[in-house]
Amino acid sequence: MLSQESQNQGLSEQQKAQTARQEQGVQQPEPEPEPTESTEQQAGAETPAKPLRKRRVRKLTEAELNAISPRPSYWPIVLAFAIVVFLYGAIGNDYIMYGGIVLIVAAIIGWSLERR
Repeated sequence: MLSQESQNQGLSEQQKAQTARQEQGVQQPEPEPEPTESTEQQAGAETPAKPLRKRRVRKLTEAELNAISPRPSYWPIVLAFAIVVFLYGAIGNDYIMYGGIVLIVAAIIGWSLERR
């Protein structure tokens, strides 16, 4: 008995359980074979797979490549903030409204003088 226990020490849990079943005379069911390409193809034959769509890549024309687009700018967000300050001042305080007007004018001038 000690010799079997010393042999079982190096075995995994699954192998130990298998060895114990063999000693008791219990027959194990045959393990199922792993699916092969032929069984996968048969399964695919029953349910046809949808073909994958290829992604279309549109080629840009020369006019689109040379198109002039505006550069990123902070002035639109400054103008939006200035309008919010102006409207808040119109509701609450005249001095805040005048500060908003100054900010609006500064944002419009800054945005129009921005280099392109």
